[in-house]
Amino acid sequence: RLISRSPQDFDMAKKELKECLNKTKSLKPKLPSLVAVKICGNRVLTLKQSDIVTEEVDVVVNATNEQLLHGVGVPGVLDRASVGQSNASTGAREAQMGDVVVICSDGGALKCRQIYHAFVPRALEYSPSVCTRLFEQLVKTVLVIAETNGILSIALPAINSGIYGVDIDLMAEMIIDTIINHQFTSRPPVLGDIRIVIIDSPTFDWLAKYFNQKKKEVTTTTIPTAADVVKRGSVGTTSAGAVGG
Repeated sequence: RLISRSPQDFDMAKKELKECLNKTKSLKPKLPSLVAVKICGNRVLTLKQSDIVTEEVDVVVNATNEQLLHGVGVPGVLDRASVGQSNASTGAREAQMGDVVVICSDGGALKCRQIYHAFVPRALEYSPSVCTRLFEQLVKTVLVIAETNGILSIALPAINSGIYGVDIDLMAEMIIDTIINHQFTSRPPVLGDIRIVIIDSPTFDWLAKYFNQKKKEVTTTTIPTAADVVKRGSVGTTSAGAVGG
């Protein structure tokens, strides 16, 4: 904090602080605000720095708790943007940890057709290994429901990295690896557009580093689709290439 009774001294200190911050920012390499890679079946997985409320997708995923208390973070933002519609489902209020509840988005500023309430585990209540297993299963459930409903595009936040206390390294691995390794049963355009959308720079930069590491692995590895397995009677392959970045 800068505290000064003198307006002149305060203005001078503020100016010097601003100059120092600008120098620090100029020394830090700027990561791209969007990186993407082709995964199973020519689907595009995108990591994007943006406000998830503004995403024009079929579905926005919301990490929530059993009480549907949406005061802060992405849940609070979604609830305010939807004028309370994201918090108005009786079915959602009866859900338990690990469930995914689908509700329609028909009000406010949201540009999605549906919201998937994903009832997530709290890191403090489980060991890291159990939390990882529960989280991975939850992401898979979201993808399966989206495929079953014929969803074309979906946006997920940095699930569990905020008030739910999951370590950001663990969260990055869980969400990116689970999506890349998921055995999809449909072909694009169903779930052809999968986005991880993060608004704050520190979280985005952290995930972008891991995303770029996985991007190199994916572009040099063949990924089997479920359709390939059924068609060939064994594990088939399809090429995966990078786009954007």
